[in-house]
Amino acid sequence: MTLGEELNEIRRSLNSWRRTPEFWIIVFGNLFFITAILLGGLLRTVFVPTEAKEMILKTQVFRTFKILNVKIPCHLDGTKLYGYKFIISSEVVKPPALPKDYIEGIACWNFSRGRWEWAIAAPEFSVLNSNPLRRQ
Repeated sequence: MTLGEELNEIRRSLNSWRRTPEFWIIVFGNLFFITAILLGGLLRTVFVPTEAKEMILKTQVFRTFKILNVKIPCHLDGTKLYGYKFIISSEVVKPPALPKDYIEGIACWNFSRGRWEWAIAAPEFSVLNSNPLRRQ
């Protein structure tokens, strides 16, 4: 079999595969996962909740702000497209009446207002939320 005949055979088999739904499921499935991985990495490096971090750390009660994972979609006063789950902790003072050394929270990007919104899970620190009346 010559090289030209082999290429014609490969072309015929690819044309027959394109007619099956399995081929398209495999192609678009792989494209979806690659896009999701790249988009998640891009969002994590470009959209960082600096406004929330600065406001929380400015109080001098908490010393560390660590992002745990990306939340797509993010649920905080409705559904937002994108956000983070974070923990904050104090190396100097342990927050009173809390069983853990850290407190969890959520920061979500509000596209309509163009700003970060966040909420801390501990009710004692609800004054540090972007909206102090909000409960997580």
